[in-house]
Amino acid sequence: MRKKFIIVLLITAVFSIYAEDNLKKDPDSSKTISETKSRVNIRNVPANTVIITKEDLEGHTIQEALSIYSGINIYNFLTPYTDSVPGIRGTGGALLMIDGVKINNSDGNPVDWFSIPEGAVERIEVVKGGSSSLYGDNAAALVINIITKVPEKEISVNADGRFGDNKTLDGFISASMMYGSGYLSLSAERQEGDGWQDNTDYENTGFTGKAGYKVSDKLDINLSVLASESEYEFSLGLSEIAFEDDPRQSVNSGDYADRKLLLLDINSLYEVTDLTDISFNASFLRSNVNINLISIPYIDDYETYLYCINPYAVIDLPGLLWGSSFKIGIDYSIENTGFLEYDDVEKTNKNLDVAVSRNTIGLYTAVESFIREDLVFSVSARTELSRISAEFEDSSVNGSTHQIPVVYGAGLTYFPDDLSKAYLSYNRIFRYPSFPEQFEGSVAFFDSLDLETGNSFEAGFEYNSLEKLKCGINLFLMIMDKIIMYNSSTSENENSAASIHYGAETFLTVIPYKAFSTDFKYNYTAAEYTKGEYDKNTIPLTPLHVFSIIPELKLMDIINIKAEITYTDRMYQSGDFENIYDRNDSSLIVNYSASFRQTLSGADIKVYFNIDNLFNDDTPTMADTVYFSRPGREIKIGASVLY
Repeated sequence: MRKKFIIVLLITAVFSIYAEDNLKKDPDSSKTISETKSRVNIRNVPANTVIITKEDLEGHTIQEALSIYSGINIYNFLTPYTDSVPGIRGTGGALLMIDGVKINNSDGNPVDWFSIPEGAVERIEVVKGGSSSLYGDNAAALVINIITKVPEKEISVNADGRFGDNKTLDGFISASMMYGSGYLSLSAERQEGDGWQDNTDYENTGFTGKAGYKVSDKLDINLSVLASESEYEFSLGLSEIAFEDDPRQSVNSGDYADRKLLLLDINSLYEVTDLTDISFNASFLRSNVNINLISIPYIDDYETYLYCINPYAVIDLPGLLWGSSFKIGIDYSIENTGFLEYDDVEKTNKNLDVAVSRNTIGLYTAVESFIREDLVFSVSARTELSRISAEFEDSSVNGSTHQIPVVYGAGLTYFPDDLSKAYLSYNRIFRYPSFPEQFEGSVAFFDSLDLETGNSFEAGFEYNSLEKLKCGINLFLMIMDKIIMYNSSTSENENSAASIHYGAETFLTVIPYKAFSTDFKYNYTAAEYTKGEYDKNTIPLTPLHVFSIIPELKLMDIINIKAEITYTDRMYQSGDFENIYDRNDSSLIVNYSASFRQTLSGADIKVYFNIDNLFNDDTPTMADTVYFSRPGREIKIGASVLY
């Protein structure tokens, strides 16, 4: 495996060393997939990429926008407002970043969407397919990079507020300024509501700050901070009889969770020469999760500290024939999580006390080279050394192990003309076991558990006329091996399964008139196990068909009317690996929005109106025959001022 990495590393170096002095710079090179990991034009990337704009986000949560505009399945359990898991192509989870900084950790908890400041988001960049050689862990099928706003005017103030059904009240305010060679941006957000279902109240307070300063013509330094605190109730689900009687009821009460998140990040970019940049990024994340199941009772306390250092260099050398860019970087991280579990509210009877840590150092390299003016070849490779250890209250069951993944990827992007592109790519992918997968209760550490690995293939074509038509199709094949499954006979987690995932993702945007457009998106996904106890069974939570239709009418840049129609096919419920239970019913969600925008005295004023789930589709999410209710029809009215 190490030899493979060295071979790929040598190949990337050769492409850069033996190059001619005719490098071509793309004027749109600022349009990147990730502002810290990649500086390449989005058009050159051999993958299915989606950009969700701040206009798409208006009136939506981040998870709603991901579902509607990128076809990502968001699986909601316990509460529909946070703690949901993104999934795609029959796999769960994703690499989630804010401004290129990883925020998901290994504690096994779902994504806390409340921790992400919706009002501060400029856009969301979504990359589908394997990206392990560039990003490492969790990037086996999906990368979501949330880009926050940077000041564009000397002084800017933005305020946004909305209220609606179920006592929903959201408010956001931000202020920014540019001064000489620097900028400063501050924002605060507050969200609260009673929830559509009984016992699903929530509240969240968040704060963000960004500052940047150009120390010299060659050195930029940026600082950012994100802090959030949320508390929310949740339902433990309903029986079929209870759901049919009243999907808004909750059979439990008093159960809640609270979370705190602090993210600090510093990034510097030094331009050594006109063709060479060196970047240094350091981040610190602290996450506290307290889950209080008073009705059982069962209490969980998790606390995670994640430290990351990520230096890298990008060298634009006179490229092979038409230009090349060489990148090499190091990812170093230390992650520590403490798990405490109690079976009483007073926290006197402890049934789990374990501290788990993972130290990882990785080396990656990538090159993008124009073989011809219309043909880009890219290749990348990564190797890591990761050590995980667990210290239990009962030290006799302590354990440790390590993994050394070696992954690589290659792609070709061809431009038949200025309006279209075709691409092929291959990526070797991997995922580390999460901390809870690595140990079971307080009596076992699975030192033989290995990482999940697989092969990912992509092929696609896109056409963009910029004015009348945009369309594309992406075909994918993902073959996974060493999938982690729980073996009930041995009471251990094992790398006992394999799977195959294949399908197509398509999009079509038609703009017959300047004032009217319609977006169509359709995903077909087939995924099944090919080895192990559930061989030939369909992977749960994998809808065969998902599509969305989004007609939009814009009148004189003042009035905007839009509908969002999303269909999700039936799928086996969570946990039904044997495919023996009734499948989740298909759902058809229709959202409607209308807005009025006007500019007065230099201020951009907008009033908007949203109806979510217009026809009150009540299709639940199911897990082991337990029904989790979907929010019904909700109406929201809001206004924003941008000066």
